[in-house]
Amino acid sequence: MSLQIRLLDWLLDWLHFRDVSFAYPSGENKKNALSGINLDIKAGQLVVVVGANGSGKSTLTRILSRLYDPSSGEFLVEGRPSTEYNVADLHLSTTLLTQDSQIFPLTLAENIGLGYPERFSDLEMIKEAAAEGGAAEFIEGLEKGYQTMLETFDSSFHMNLNGDREHPLWVMSDKMTKKSDISGGQRQRVIACVVEWLFYLFCLLYLIAVLGHS
Repeated sequence: MSLQIRLLDWLLDWLHFRDVSFAYPSGENKKNALSGINLDIKAGQLVVVVGANGSGKSTLTRILSRLYDPSSGEFLVEGRPSTEYNVADLHLSTTLLTQDSQIFPLTLAENIGLGYPERFSDLEMIKEAAAEGGAAEFIEGLEKGYQTMLETFDSSFHMNLNGDREHPLWVMSDKMTKKSDISGGQRQRVIACVVEWLFYLFCLLYLIAVLGHS
């Protein structure tokens, strides 16, 4: 598994790890997940961190995302300790992409709009983000386009019907309005649209992508 970190070119300074160590407070043993990490990431730079399971990549991600603060040492953003920033503002300015990123049982437009709640209903900007994120073609090919309601990962199932498709409850289930589903690759494009929107609005400081084995 690898971790990619991308800083935007317009940042004036870097991200710094200064002798950062971290131990999870709820861990059964107090062994550090990270010990004495020193790292500089320049503006516009792409950094790839590769390591075996348990080597601290996920912990590094959580500190970069301000889900945790270092147990010791400093994490600096543009020369200032990360703890001096408002957590909500820093979260808004950071995007974390993982292979299991979730989408919600909402319309495609609403899923993209959730990336920036203040512009949640701005359909024109949502369409621009979809175009930049590579999702516009498949979205516009759907019958309801951006208003397509997505299916959740939960599936309905039948109990005690013994496979009797003529049973009134089964017949009623088949008649219910069905939500649409999209492929895994299309889901990733929808998630990428959220990132493109934040890039477009110029409010994203850095992007963290957690990738599986290549």
